[in-house]
Amino acid sequence: MPSRIFQNVIIQMKDSLDRTLGVVDDQGYVIASSELASIGSRLEDFRLSQFDPDSNELVTAGHVYVMLNSESGPLGYAAFVDGTDSVAKTVCSISAVAFDEALSNYEEKHNRSAFIKNIISDNILPGDVYVRAKELHFVTDELRSVFLIRQTANSDVAASELISRLFPDRQHDFVLNINETDIVVVKSIRPGTELEEIHEMAVGIEKALHEQYGIRCVIGISTEAQHLRELADRYKEAQVAIDVGRVFDSDKTIIHYESLGLGRIIYQLPTTLCEMFLNEVFKKNPIETLDEDTLETINRHKDRISENHVVPLRIMVSTQSGRQYLMAYAPRFRQISSYRTDNILSVRLNEPCERYDEIHERLESMAPHLWGVSTHGRSGARLEHVEFTVRYGDDEAHIHGRLEREKRCGTVERLDEHTSRFSADVYDAAEMVPWIRTFICRITS
Repeated sequence: MPSRIFQNVIIQMKDSLDRTLGVVDDQGYVIASSELASIGSRLEDFRLSQFDPDSNELVTAGHVYVMLNSESGPLGYAAFVDGTDSVAKTVCSISAVAFDEALSNYEEKHNRSAFIKNIISDNILPGDVYVRAKELHFVTDELRSVFLIRQTANSDVAASELISRLFPDRQHDFVLNINETDIVVVKSIRPGTELEEIHEMAVGIEKALHEQYGIRCVIGISTEAQHLRELADRYKEAQVAIDVGRVFDSDKTIIHYESLGLGRIIYQLPTTLCEMFLNEVFKKNPIETLDEDTLETINRHKDRISENHVVPLRIMVSTQSGRQYLMAYAPRFRQISSYRTDNILSVRLNEPCERYDEIHERLESMAPHLWGVSTHGRSGARLEHVEFTVRYGDDEAHIHGRLEREKRCGTVERLDEHTSRFSADVYDAAEMVPWIRTFICRITS
Protein backbone atom coordinates (compact mmCIF):
# COMPACT_ATOMS: atom_id res chain seq x y z
CA MET A 1 0.00 0.00 0.00
CA PRO A 2 2.80 2.60 0.70
CA SER A 3 3.99 2.15 -2.90
CA ARG A 4 0.63 3.48 -4.11
CA ILE A 5 0.93 6.48 -1.79
CA PHE A 6 4.44 7.26 -3.05
CA GLN A 7 3.42 6.78 -6.69
CA ASN A 8 0.57 9.27 -6.31
CA VAL A 9 3.03 11.89 -5.03
CA ILE A 10 5.46 11.16 -7.91
CA ILE A 11 2.69 11.55 -10.51
CA GLN A 12 1.98 15.04 -9.19
CA MET A 13 5.68 16.01 -9.21
CA LYS A 14 7.15 14.39 -12.31
CA ASP A 15 5.97 17.01 -14.82
CA SER A 16 7.97 19.64 -12.92
CA LEU A 17 11.21 17.59 -12.93
CA ASP A 18 13.71 16.78 -15.66
CA ARG A 19 15.15 13.72 -13.96
CA THR A 20 13.99 10.37 -12.54
CA LEU A 21 12.50 10.41 -9.05
CA GLY A 22 11.48 7.37 -7.02
CA VAL A 23 11.44 5.38 -3.77
CA VAL A 24 13.32 2.18 -2.86
CA ASP A 25 12.83 -0.22 0.05
CA ASP A 26 15.57 -1.21 2.49
CA GLN A 27 16.85 -3.80 0.00
CA GLY A 28 17.24 -1.29 -2.83
CA TYR A 29 14.25 -2.46 -4.88
CA VAL A 30 12.31 0.31 -6.63
CA ILE A 31 8.70 0.38 -5.35
CA ALA A 32 7.65 3.69 -6.98
CA SER A 33 9.20 5.72 -9.76
CA SER A 34 8.57 8.37 -12.40
CA GLU A 35 9.97 5.78 -14.85
CA LEU A 36 7.35 3.03 -14.58
CA ALA A 37 9.59 0.48 -16.32
CA SER A 38 12.09 0.62 -13.45
CA ILE A 39 9.57 -0.42 -10.77
CA GLY A 40 10.59 -3.80 -9.39
CA SER A 41 14.24 -3.47 -10.43
CA ARG A 42 17.12 -3.18 -7.94
CA LEU A 43 19.51 -0.22 -7.72
CA GLU A 44 22.92 -1.81 -7.23
CA ASP A 45 24.55 1.30 -5.75
CA PHE A 46 22.11 1.36 -2.80
CA ARG A 47 23.76 0.37 0.48
CA LEU A 48 21.78 0.79 3.70
CA SER A 49 24.93 0.63 5.84
CA GLN A 50 26.58 3.57 4.04
CA PHE A 51 23.97 6.22 4.95
CA ASP A 52 25.19 9.22 6.93
CA PRO A 53 23.49 8.80 10.35
CA ASP A 54 23.30 12.59 10.85
CA SER A 55 21.84 13.67 7.52
CA ASN A 56 20.15 10.37 6.55
CA GLU A 57 21.65 10.95 3.10
CA LEU A 58 23.68 8.80 0.69
CA VAL A 59 25.40 10.04 -2.50
CA THR A 60 26.63 7.41 -4.96
CA ALA A 61 28.08 7.59 -8.46
CA GLY A 62 24.64 7.90 -10.04
CA HIS A 63 22.04 8.74 -7.39
CA VAL A 64 21.22 10.76 -4.32
CA TYR A 65 19.28 8.94 -1.58
CA VAL A 66 17.47 10.39 1.44
CA MET A 67 15.90 8.10 4.09
CA LEU A 68 12.22 8.51 4.92
CA ASN A 69 11.03 8.73 8.51
CA SER A 70 8.38 6.01 8.35
CA GLU A 71 6.35 4.94 11.37
CA SER A 72 6.26 1.41 9.92
CA GLY A 73 9.86 0.87 10.99
CA PRO A 74 13.30 2.53 11.14
CA LEU A 75 14.86 3.24 7.74
CA GLY A 76 11.97 1.61 5.94
CA TYR A 77 12.17 3.52 2.63
CA ALA A 78 14.45 5.97 0.83
CA ALA A 79 13.78 8.59 -1.84
CA PHE A 80 16.20 8.69 -4.77
CA VAL A 81 16.91 11.08 -7.64
CA ASP A 82 19.16 10.56 -10.66
CA GLY A 83 22.32 12.68 -10.51
CA THR A 84 24.76 13.86 -7.84
CA ASP A 85 24.69 17.64 -8.25
CA SER A 86 23.22 20.18 -5.87
CA VAL A 87 19.91 20.21 -7.77
CA ALA A 88 19.58 16.45 -7.31
CA LYS A 89 20.25 16.80 -3.58
CA THR A 90 17.67 19.59 -3.23
CA VAL A 91 15.02 17.74 -5.24
CA CYS A 92 15.61 14.53 -3.26
CA SER A 93 15.37 16.34 0.10
CA ILE A 94 12.15 18.15 -0.89
CA SER A 95 10.56 14.95 -2.27
CA ALA A 96 11.53 13.09 0.91
CA VAL A 97 9.51 15.62 2.90
CA ALA A 98 6.53 15.13 0.56
CA PHE A 99 6.81 11.34 0.84
CA ASP A 100 7.10 11.57 4.63
CA GLU A 101 3.95 13.69 4.85
CA ALA A 102 1.96 11.47 2.48
CA LEU A 103 2.98 8.32 4.34
CA SER A 104 2.28 9.96 7.69
CA ASN A 105 -1.22 10.95 6.57
CA TYR A 106 -1.90 7.46 5.26
CA GLU A 107 -0.67 5.75 8.41
CA GLU A 108 -2.59 8.18 10.61
CA LYS A 109 -5.79 7.47 8.67
CA HIS A 110 -5.17 3.74 8.95
CA ASN A 111 -4.53 4.06 12.68
CA ARG A 112 -7.63 6.23 13.14
CA SER A 113 -9.84 3.56 11.55
CA ALA A 114 -8.23 0.85 13.70
CA PHE A 115 -8.77 3.06 16.75
CA ILE A 116 -12.50 3.43 16.02
CA LYS A 117 -12.79 -0.32 15.39
CA ASN A 118 -11.14 -1.05 18.73
CA ILE A 119 -13.57 1.28 20.50
CA ILE A 120 -16.74 -0.28 19.07
CA SER A 121 -15.33 -3.77 19.68
CA ASP A 122 -14.46 -2.95 23.33
CA ASN A 123 -10.80 -3.77 22.62
CA ILE A 124 -9.41 -0.65 24.32
CA LEU A 125 -9.47 0.49 27.94
CA PRO A 126 -11.60 3.59 28.66
CA GLY A 127 -8.58 5.47 29.99
CA ASP A 128 -6.61 4.77 26.81
CA VAL A 129 -9.35 6.30 24.65
CA TYR A 130 -8.40 9.83 25.70
CA VAL A 131 -4.66 9.26 25.27
CA ARG A 132 -4.99 7.67 21.84
CA ALA A 133 -7.54 10.26 20.68
CA LYS A 134 -5.08 13.03 21.51
CA GLU A 135 -2.29 11.28 19.60
CA LEU A 136 -4.51 10.89 16.52
CA HIS A 137 -5.96 14.43 16.76
CA PHE A 138 -9.53 13.24 17.35
CA VAL A 139 -12.35 15.54 18.45
CA THR A 140 -13.70 13.45 21.31
CA ASP A 141 -17.03 15.21 21.92
CA GLU A 142 -18.25 15.35 18.31
CA LEU A 143 -21.77 14.04 17.60
CA ARG A 144 -21.68 10.72 15.76
CA SER A 145 -24.18 8.11 14.63
CA VAL A 146 -23.47 4.42 13.98
CA PHE A 147 -24.93 2.52 11.01
CA LEU A 148 -24.64 -1.27 10.92
CA ILE A 149 -25.12 -2.60 7.38
CA ARG A 150 -25.75 -6.35 7.31
CA GLN A 151 -25.75 -7.98 3.87
CA THR A 152 -28.48 -10.63 3.76
CA ALA A 153 -29.22 -12.46 0.51
CA ASN A 154 -25.67 -12.20 -0.84
CA SER A 155 -22.49 -10.35 0.09
CA ASP A 156 -19.68 -8.73 -1.88
CA VAL A 157 -16.24 -7.58 -0.73
CA ALA A 158 -16.63 -4.50 -2.94
CA ALA A 159 -19.54 -3.27 -0.79
CA SER A 160 -17.18 -1.61 1.69
CA GLU A 161 -15.42 0.37 -1.04
CA LEU A 162 -18.76 1.50 -2.49
CA ILE A 163 -19.97 2.72 0.91
CA SER A 164 -16.63 4.51 1.44
CA ARG A 165 -17.31 6.52 -1.72
CA LEU A 166 -20.65 7.61 -0.26
CA PHE A 167 -18.82 9.06 2.77
CA PRO A 168 -15.72 10.79 1.34
CA ASP A 169 -14.81 12.77 4.50
CA ARG A 170 -12.00 10.51 5.73
CA GLN A 171 -11.23 12.75 8.70
CA HIS A 172 -14.67 12.51 10.31
CA ASP A 173 -16.48 9.50 8.78
CA PHE A 174 -15.26 5.91 9.04
CA VAL A 175 -16.29 2.78 7.13
CA LEU A 176 -15.19 -0.42 8.87
CA ASN A 177 -15.38 -4.07 7.82
CA ILE A 178 -16.48 -6.18 10.80
CA ASN A 179 -16.85 -9.55 9.07
CA GLU A 180 -17.86 -10.97 5.70
CA THR A 181 -21.43 -9.63 6.00
CA ASP A 182 -21.32 -6.68 8.43
CA ILE A 183 -20.05 -3.17 7.65
CA VAL A 184 -20.12 -0.32 10.16
CA VAL A 185 -20.30 3.37 9.28
CA VAL A 186 -19.44 5.86 12.02
CA LYS A 187 -20.85 9.14 10.69
CA SER A 188 -20.18 12.58 12.10
CA ILE A 189 -23.43 14.56 12.27
CA ARG A 190 -24.28 18.21 12.87
CA PRO A 191 -26.09 19.28 16.05
CA GLY A 192 -29.82 19.37 15.38
CA THR A 193 -29.73 16.78 12.59
CA GLU A 194 -33.23 15.33 12.19
CA LEU A 195 -33.98 11.61 12.28
CA GLU A 196 -35.36 11.85 8.73
CA GLU A 197 -32.00 13.10 7.43
CA ILE A 198 -30.18 10.17 9.06
CA HIS A 199 -32.79 7.83 7.60
CA GLU A 200 -32.14 9.26 4.12
CA MET A 201 -28.43 8.42 4.51
CA ALA A 202 -29.39 4.81 5.21
CA VAL A 203 -31.74 4.80 2.22
CA GLY A 204 -28.86 6.03 0.05
CA ILE A 205 -26.62 3.18 1.27
CA GLU A 206 -29.33 0.56 0.66
CA LYS A 207 -30.14 1.93 -2.80
CA ALA A 208 -26.47 2.12 -3.88
CA LEU A 209 -25.72 -1.47 -2.78
CA HIS A 210 -28.78 -2.81 -4.58
CA GLU A 211 -28.26 -0.85 -7.80
CA GLN A 212 -24.50 -1.42 -8.09
CA TYR A 213 -24.12 -5.01 -6.89
CA GLY A 214 -27.63 -6.37 -6.40
CA ILE A 215 -26.96 -6.66 -2.65
CA ARG A 216 -29.90 -6.73 -0.27
CA CYS A 217 -29.21 -5.58 3.24
CA VAL A 218 -30.77 -4.57 6.53
CA ILE A 219 -29.49 -1.45 8.30
CA GLY A 220 -29.57 -0.75 12.03
CA ILE A 221 -29.18 2.87 13.18
CA SER A 222 -28.10 3.90 16.68
CA THR A 223 -28.92 6.96 18.73
CA GLU A 224 -26.42 9.84 18.75
CA ALA A 225 -23.08 9.35 20.47
CA GLN A 226 -22.05 12.47 22.37
CA HIS A 227 -18.49 11.22 22.98
CA LEU A 228 -16.01 8.76 21.49
CA ARG A 229 -16.29 6.46 24.50
CA GLU A 230 -20.03 6.00 23.77
CA LEU A 231 -19.42 4.43 20.33
CA ALA A 232 -19.29 0.88 21.74
CA ASP A 233 -22.78 1.31 23.25
CA ARG A 234 -24.08 2.86 20.04
CA TYR A 235 -22.72 -0.06 18.00
CA LYS A 236 -24.61 -2.42 20.32
CA GLU A 237 -27.75 -0.34 19.77
CA ALA A 238 -27.42 -0.78 16.00
CA GLN A 239 -27.06 -4.54 16.53
CA VAL A 240 -30.14 -4.61 18.77
CA ALA A 241 -32.08 -2.59 16.18
CA ILE A 242 -31.46 -5.30 13.57
CA ASP A 243 -32.13 -8.21 15.94
CA VAL A 244 -35.32 -6.76 17.40
CA GLY A 245 -36.54 -5.50 14.03
CA ARG A 246 -36.14 -9.00 12.60
CA VAL A 247 -38.54 -10.31 15.26
CA PHE A 248 -41.10 -7.53 15.63
CA ASP A 249 -41.04 -5.81 12.22
CA SER A 250 -39.52 -8.18 9.68
CA ASP A 251 -40.72 -6.18 6.66
CA LYS A 252 -38.49 -3.20 7.44
CA THR A 253 -34.95 -3.03 6.07
CA ILE A 254 -33.94 0.17 7.91
CA ILE A 255 -34.52 0.11 11.67
CA HIS A 256 -33.82 2.93 14.13
CA TYR A 257 -33.05 1.96 17.71
CA GLU A 258 -35.16 4.91 18.88
CA SER A 259 -38.25 3.53 17.11
CA LEU A 260 -38.15 0.04 18.67
CA GLY A 261 -40.30 1.04 21.63
CA LEU A 262 -41.20 -1.78 24.00
CA GLY A 263 -39.80 -4.30 21.55
CA ARG A 264 -36.22 -3.71 22.68
CA ILE A 265 -37.22 -4.17 26.33
CA ILE A 266 -39.15 -7.38 25.67
CA TYR A 267 -36.32 -8.74 23.54
CA GLN A 268 -33.79 -8.36 26.35
CA LEU A 269 -35.92 -9.86 29.11
CA PRO A 270 -34.52 -13.11 30.58
CA THR A 271 -36.19 -16.27 29.25
CA THR A 272 -37.14 -17.42 32.77
CA LEU A 273 -38.96 -14.13 33.42
CA CYS A 274 -40.90 -14.49 30.16
CA GLU A 275 -41.89 -18.04 31.12
CA MET A 276 -43.06 -16.88 34.55
CA PHE A 277 -45.15 -14.14 32.93
CA LEU A 278 -46.78 -16.56 30.46
CA ASN A 279 -47.49 -19.08 33.23
CA GLU A 280 -49.15 -16.34 35.28
CA VAL A 281 -51.25 -15.09 32.35
CA PHE A 282 -52.35 -18.61 31.35
CA LYS A 283 -52.79 -19.92 34.88
CA LYS A 284 -56.41 -21.02 34.33
CA ASN A 285 -56.10 -22.17 30.74
CA PRO A 286 -52.81 -23.32 29.17
CA ILE A 287 -51.48 -21.55 26.12
CA GLU A 288 -52.28 -24.63 24.02
CA THR A 289 -55.99 -23.87 24.41
CA LEU A 290 -55.69 -20.80 22.18
CA ASP A 291 -57.30 -21.11 18.78
CA GLU A 292 -55.15 -22.14 15.83
CA ASP A 293 -55.16 -18.70 14.16
CA THR A 294 -53.83 -17.00 17.31
CA LEU A 295 -51.10 -19.62 17.75
CA GLU A 296 -50.10 -19.12 14.13
CA THR A 297 -49.72 -15.39 14.76
CA ILE A 298 -47.66 -15.97 17.93
CA ASN A 299 -45.30 -18.37 16.21
CA ARG A 300 -44.98 -16.39 12.99
CA HIS A 301 -41.67 -14.71 13.87
CA LYS A 302 -40.08 -17.58 15.79
CA ASP A 303 -37.33 -19.72 14.30
CA ARG A 304 -39.63 -22.60 13.53
CA ILE A 305 -40.81 -24.01 10.24
CA SER A 306 -44.54 -23.96 9.53
CA GLU A 307 -46.42 -25.50 6.63
CA ASN A 308 -49.13 -23.61 4.77
CA HIS A 309 -51.53 -24.92 2.16
CA VAL A 310 -52.13 -22.13 -0.33
CA VAL A 311 -53.20 -21.48 -3.90
CA PRO A 312 -50.40 -19.43 -5.58
CA LEU A 313 -51.64 -16.53 -7.68
CA ARG A 314 -48.90 -14.00 -8.49
CA ILE A 315 -45.45 -12.68 -7.50
CA MET A 316 -45.52 -9.01 -6.46
CA VAL A 317 -42.90 -6.59 -5.11
CA SER A 318 -43.23 -4.66 -1.85
CA THR A 319 -43.10 -0.86 -2.21
CA GLN A 320 -41.52 -0.61 1.26
CA SER A 321 -38.66 -3.12 1.13
CA GLY A 322 -38.38 -4.15 -2.54
CA ARG A 323 -38.75 -7.79 -1.51
CA GLN A 324 -40.71 -10.23 -3.64
CA TYR A 325 -43.92 -11.66 -2.18
CA LEU A 326 -46.09 -14.55 -3.28
CA MET A 327 -49.73 -13.52 -3.38
CA ALA A 328 -51.68 -16.65 -2.49
CA TYR A 329 -55.11 -17.74 -1.25
CA ALA A 330 -55.05 -19.53 2.11
CA PRO A 331 -58.12 -21.79 2.38
CA ARG A 332 -57.73 -22.09 6.16
CA PHE A 333 -58.12 -18.31 6.60
CA ARG A 334 -60.35 -17.91 3.52
CA GLN A 335 -58.40 -14.87 2.35
CA ILE A 336 -55.62 -13.76 0.01
CA SER A 337 -52.37 -13.00 1.81
CA SER A 338 -48.74 -12.26 0.93
CA TYR A 339 -45.76 -14.51 1.74
CA ARG A 340 -42.13 -13.44 1.47
CA THR A 341 -40.47 -15.57 -1.20
CA ASP A 342 -37.12 -15.61 0.63
CA ASN A 343 -38.87 -17.25 3.61
CA ILE A 344 -40.20 -20.13 1.51
CA LEU A 345 -37.94 -23.16 2.08
CA SER A 346 -39.65 -25.72 -0.15
CA VAL A 347 -42.73 -26.21 -2.32
CA ARG A 348 -44.82 -29.35 -2.71
CA LEU A 349 -47.36 -29.71 -5.52
CA ASN A 350 -50.86 -30.73 -4.47
CA GLU A 351 -54.11 -31.33 -6.32
CA PRO A 352 -55.33 -28.65 -8.79
CA CYS A 353 -57.63 -26.04 -7.30
CA GLU A 354 -61.07 -26.18 -8.92
CA ARG A 355 -61.82 -22.61 -7.83
CA TYR A 356 -58.59 -21.13 -9.26
CA ASP A 357 -60.28 -18.86 -11.83
CA GLU A 358 -62.68 -17.54 -9.23
CA ILE A 359 -59.85 -16.84 -6.73
CA HIS A 360 -57.67 -15.24 -9.41
CA GLU A 361 -60.53 -12.91 -10.38
CA ARG A 362 -60.83 -11.99 -6.72
CA LEU A 363 -57.17 -10.89 -6.68
CA GLU A 364 -57.74 -8.90 -9.87
CA SER A 365 -60.68 -7.15 -8.25
CA MET A 366 -58.45 -6.20 -5.30
CA ALA A 367 -55.78 -4.64 -7.56
CA PRO A 368 -57.38 -1.13 -7.64
CA HIS A 369 -56.78 -0.91 -3.86
CA LEU A 370 -53.35 -2.60 -3.58
CA TRP A 371 -50.57 -0.07 -3.13
CA GLY A 372 -48.00 -2.79 -2.49
CA VAL A 373 -48.59 -6.35 -1.27
CA SER A 374 -50.60 -5.87 1.91
CA THR A 375 -54.23 -6.94 1.78
CA HIS A 376 -55.06 -5.92 5.36
CA GLY A 377 -54.75 -2.52 7.02
CA ARG A 378 -53.63 -1.93 10.60
CA SER A 379 -56.81 -0.01 11.42
CA GLY A 380 -58.99 -3.04 10.75
CA ALA A 381 -61.11 -1.15 8.24
CA ARG A 382 -61.90 -2.76 4.91
CA LEU A 383 -60.36 0.19 3.05
CA GLU A 384 -58.34 3.17 4.28
CA HIS A 385 -58.74 6.54 2.56
CA VAL A 386 -55.63 8.65 1.94
CA GLU A 387 -55.78 12.18 0.61
CA PHE A 388 -53.28 15.02 0.56
CA THR A 389 -52.76 18.30 -1.28
CA VAL A 390 -49.38 19.55 -2.48
CA ARG A 391 -48.37 23.03 -3.53
CA TYR A 392 -45.37 23.83 -5.73
CA GLY A 393 -43.67 26.82 -7.35
CA ASP A 394 -43.51 28.07 -10.94
CA ASP A 395 -40.34 26.08 -11.62
CA GLU A 396 -41.70 22.87 -10.04
CA ALA A 397 -44.34 21.83 -12.55
CA HIS A 398 -42.67 18.40 -12.62
CA ILE A 399 -44.23 17.68 -9.20
CA HIS A 400 -47.64 17.18 -10.81
CA GLY A 401 -46.07 14.97 -13.47
CA ARG A 402 -44.41 12.88 -10.80
CA LEU A 403 -47.72 12.40 -8.99
CA GLU A 404 -49.26 11.21 -12.25
CA ARG A 405 -46.40 8.77 -12.89
CA GLU A 406 -46.28 7.34 -9.38
CA LYS A 407 -49.96 7.38 -8.41
CA ARG A 408 -50.36 3.60 -8.86
CA CYS A 409 -53.94 2.90 -7.74
CA GLY A 410 -54.64 6.51 -6.71
CA THR A 411 -56.03 9.49 -8.60
CA VAL A 412 -54.48 12.92 -9.14
CA GLU A 413 -56.46 16.13 -9.61
CA ARG A 414 -54.91 19.48 -10.59
CA LEU A 415 -56.63 22.20 -8.55
CA ASP A 416 -54.73 25.11 -10.11
CA GLU A 417 -51.36 25.73 -11.76
CA HIS A 418 -49.57 25.43 -8.41
CA THR A 419 -51.70 22.88 -6.54
CA SER A 420 -52.56 19.19 -7.00
CA ARG A 421 -54.53 16.72 -4.91
CA PHE A 422 -53.84 13.00 -4.57
CA SER A 423 -56.35 10.50 -3.20
CA ALA A 424 -56.57 6.74 -2.90
CA ASP A 425 -58.54 4.01 -1.14
CA VAL A 426 -56.13 1.25 -0.19
CA TYR A 427 -56.03 -1.81 2.04
CA ASP A 428 -52.97 -0.67 3.98
CA ALA A 429 -52.14 3.05 4.07
CA ALA A 430 -48.93 2.34 6.01
CA GLU A 431 -47.37 1.08 2.77
CA MET A 432 -47.69 4.58 1.33
CA VAL A 433 -45.86 6.40 4.13
CA PRO A 434 -42.30 6.26 2.60
CA TRP A 435 -43.63 7.65 -0.68
CA ILE A 436 -45.74 10.36 0.97
CA ARG A 437 -42.69 11.52 2.98
CA THR A 438 -40.96 12.56 -0.24
CA PHE A 439 -43.61 15.31 -0.65
CA ILE A 440 -43.71 16.30 3.02
CA CYS A 441 -42.31 19.81 2.56
CA ARG A 442 -44.94 20.60 -0.07
CA ILE A 443 -48.03 19.04 1.57
CA THR A 444 -50.48 21.70 2.70
CA SER A 445 -53.33 19.48 3.88
